[in-house]
Amino acid sequence: EPSFQRRVFDFASSEVEQWSLRAHESAQHAETLAGMKAAVLSRVAVLVEVDRVEAAKLIAAEVLEGDHKRLLATLQDSPRQLYGLLSALVLGQAEEGPPQNLHLDRDDLRHLVSLMARFEPGNVYKYLSTHSDYPVEDCILVCREHNITDAEAYLLERKGDIGAALDLILRTIDKCFETLKGKLRSMSQGDLVRQGVLLRPTASRVGELSVNGKVALAVLGEEMARSVRVAIEVCERSSIEAQGEAQGDHGLWNYMLDRLLVTKRLLKLGSEALDRRIVLEAMLTEIMQIAWNKMSAYVPLAVICRKIMVRRFRLTCQRWLGERLITLFN
Repeated sequence: EPSFQRRVFDFASSEVEQWSLRAHESAQHAETLAGMKAAVLSRVAVLVEVDRVEAAKLIAAEVLEGDHKRLLATLQDSPRQLYGLLSALVLGQAEEGPPQNLHLDRDDLRHLVSLMARFEPGNVYKYLSTHSDYPVEDCILVCREHNITDAEAYLLERKGDIGAALDLILRTIDKCFETLKGKLRSMSQGDLVRQGVLLRPTASRVGELSVNGKVALAVLGEEMARSVRVAIEVCERSSIEAQGEAQGDHGLWNYMLDRLLVTKRLLKLGSEALDRRIVLEAMLTEIMQIAWNKMSAYVPLAVICRKIMVRRFRLTCQRWLGERLITLFN
């Protein structure tokens, strides 16, 4: 029974606290206290399985005593439990913040990121972008090994290689589109309708297909949407840092726009079936609108329009882009 199992934390905390108050009275009491703490440590993997947050509270308050290396060694053969405990301690889930008697070194933090990449890769970017005391070079290798490109791009940006960071994330967007093309070929029109991506034709528009771009992006392109947000954040941070220094220099924004414009041409949508083509176009439209909307806060609209029109696209492509740009800024 889970509720009964959780009573172990109150019992262990009470016992350790009780013997802590009496430990100074005799060597026997001090030995009993040491035995209680050793018992908690010996069962820490099981405690984490029951409730990692409560386990972290117990360890931090009653057992840790600054000797976290012994704790980590205890869980070396239980990596999932080790990650559960470390994440609860370091990320402040157990208390208002990490316990004061927990002093992790760079190796410990690298190990934490490595475990996070293994068990919760979606949390790596958030952790790295909200903390700063980890070894950057080691974490780049971890992200590269686990193919966590948004986090790797952030770390490249931290190193000062902003161009490489943006290029990495834009290449990821291209790969996402190519992967999505293959995924769509294995899905029927009925599958897309059931997921809310394709809208059923109405009686007055028999045979016509329409698509919900936002739903398509959320259902089929979660990684793509996340990559677009990261690319925009890279450009935004660069623009904010460059304010007053290089006014009128929109290099990163221009590069991102160039790459997104080229993506449509590279997709060769004309060779796709109608239902797949309109889904891909709707998703690309949604991405372009997100990018244009953010870009317009830093780059004059005239520059954006000129950038589109000077590209050597077919007239139909320019018309497609122009219509969507007008729609956005109306």
